[in-house]
Amino acid sequence: MTLRHTAFFLLLLATSVQAQYYAYPPAAPLNTAPPASASPPVRKDDKKTRFAEWLLPFIIQENQHLLEQRQTVWRLISYLNAGYRLDTDSALWLERLAREYKMQGDPLTDPKARSELLMRIDAIPPSLALAQAAIESAWGQSRFTRVANNLFGIWTWDKRKGVLPKARKAGKKHYVRKFPDAGASLRYYMHLLNTLPAYRAFRELRYQQRLRGEALSGPLLAEGLDRYSARGKDYVLLIRNTIRSNGWTRWDYF
Repeated sequence: MTLRHTAFFLLLLATSVQAQYYAYPPAAPLNTAPPASASPPVRKDDKKTRFAEWLLPFIIQENQHLLEQRQTVWRLISYLNAGYRLDTDSALWLERLAREYKMQGDPLTDPKARSELLMRIDAIPPSLALAQAAIESAWGQSRFTRVANNLFGIWTWDKRKGVLPKARKAGKKHYVRKFPDAGASLRYYMHLLNTLPAYRAFRELRYQQRLRGEALSGPLLAEGLDRYSARGKDYVLLIRNTIRSNGWTRWDYF
């Protein structure tokens, strides 16, 4: 076996070990509403706990899907970087994924595009997703959570896909996007963070954590989300305070 083939074998072995590290039990599809207010009324802290316990398994499930996808991409890119050609099915799959993640370059021929694709396909820290869902949906109790399954305050400019905000200012044309279930809202939110130019700083911070071999940190990566809200840096502080006051960093083990 040549030195090149030995190195490549070790690379694939590392991929297999890393994939095992990211294995989590699957959760059921997220197609139910957040826990409704109980009667008699429950304490505020109990509502927060119920909301987090309801949403967390589905965040883990979606992250597992992203990491499995990332592992496959990493393996294919390793082949390409080693000078091998992909089979037709693998090449078509990688090209389709590049389009899905709104890539400009071609990962089959462009090493920079390969790095960019790996930067985009990755997990979202559970503490971060929990905090943003809590903020944007008022702990699952907002009107848009109830009527549009929208946990993350996501907008659209297509009236066919949205709900008119009651307090929309004159001259504004946005709607709050409707989703078939809360799971679709979660997946869309994760895809936005992984693709939109506005969140490139978030992805770069995450990539740097990966290069350092660290588990992804919600409070740290919140720094890259100042453009998620008009509140800017105050929104970043709100995310961090929500994470810390609820002790959610314990879930950041991806």
